[in-house]
Amino acid sequence: WNVTISKDGAEELKVAKGLRWRRIWKWSLRQRKSSWIIRISHRKWKVINGCVYKWTKGRSPRNRDFNRYVKKCIGKSKWTVKMIKGGAVEIKTEKDFEWHRYWRWRVEKGKGRSRIIYIIRGEWIKVMWKTQKSNVVTYHYLWMNSGKPNNRNLRWILYKHMGKKKKGRKVDINTKSGEEFKEEDGHEWGRNWTMVVITRGKGTYEVQTTVSEWYKVSKPFLKALVPGTVVALKGGNKKKWCSDL
Repeated sequence: WNVTISKDGAEELKVAKGLRWRRIWKWSLRQRKSSWIIRISHRKWKVINGCVYKWTKGRSPRNRDFNRYVKKCIGKSKWTVKMIKGGAVEIKTEKDFEWHRYWRWRVEKGKGRSRIIYIIRGEWIKVMWKTQKSNVVTYHYLWMNSGKPNNRNLRWILYKHMGKKKKGRKVDINTKSGEEFKEEDGHEWGRNWTMVVITRGKGTYEVQTTVSEWYKVSKPFLKALVPGTVVALKGGNKKKWCSDL
């Protein structure tokens, strides 16, 4: 419970039901003949990190009802909003960084058959960032779902760092690794991606993805052939190779 005094009143802050509440107090001073009248008033408690709704329908609220209230509480967000189990998440992306803010719902029994639905807004959490040591780049992704990321989740995270799919990409998610190849200035180049999963707490894991520098790859024999070259294969057969091999 916190009270801040101002020139013309005060502000009360408290935490209850997982929500932060604020109440404003105002005072005024007026003279009446030889006396002074001091008037002190306050507003109702107001939630500052979520919403509170009263459910008065006869039936119990369902998931779609909770989702509707979550969307109503969020309003028109300038960030991407994704509905998840138990609420929603706002996603803010900027270059190689990504932040998440979670909205969760909770319901309690009210008077009679009514229910009180609390929508709680969390703080912004940085879930994706990049670090670099010398020429080695490491991408970090904070996985905060209930379970450890499986191969499908790791593939999704790896593709997120790699960007749009391009020709020459090879991923082996069982070994938590990937390879990329590209052709530039008449040479073929490659780089390696490796992933490590680190436990950061209950239900929280950090996926570290390291990418190497681009290195020159020796061209395969067939690609190195000059267009129109005649070669002898095993068995004595001869073939003329085209320039696109």
